[in-house]
Amino acid sequence: MTFVANLLLLFAALLGAQLALAWGELGSYPLHGDKSGMAGFGAIIILMPMRWLAVAAALAIGVGRGGLPLPIGRGAQVMLVLALHLALGVAAYQVFEWITAAIQRDLGGPQKVAIGFGVVVPVAVWLTAFWAANREWLGRRPVVAALVVVAVLAGHIAGWRSGYVR
Repeated sequence: MTFVANLLLLFAALLGAQLALAWGELGSYPLHGDKSGMAGFGAIIILMPMRWLAVAAALAIGVGRGGLPLPIGRGAQVMLVLALHLALGVAAYQVFEWITAAIQRDLGGPQKVAIGFGVVVPVAVWLTAFWAANREWLGRRPVVAALVVVAVLAGHIAGWRSGYVR
């Protein structure tokens, strides 16, 4: 199951880099003028649930195998982690809606939050899922673990920077 979890995490990392690009565009969208280009943000609505499901499955696999040292049963751990993951997913969608509504009204304040849900939150959740799924070997191979962390973070930051056009 570790192999399946890692395949899901690879898929989620690729989607995450693409989503970071879209969130970067959202965070730097010009406030005044034509808003017809906002239809491109439909990619966020399409890709975000795909990444969310891939990470949720990897989290469930990792936590179900004992990936979190919590004093509750594994089933309760899985339910707790998935509930928190669902809450973050709903919050991300609500922030997306908030930012797009502000752009439509030419208000730029909420755009500053886009980096949080384009890079910070997805990378943190991805790393948690990676740690839960691969906990048994991470301590023995810290260089490989560090390379994976750097690659995922670099992919998200590169996506953000290519989308952020200010």
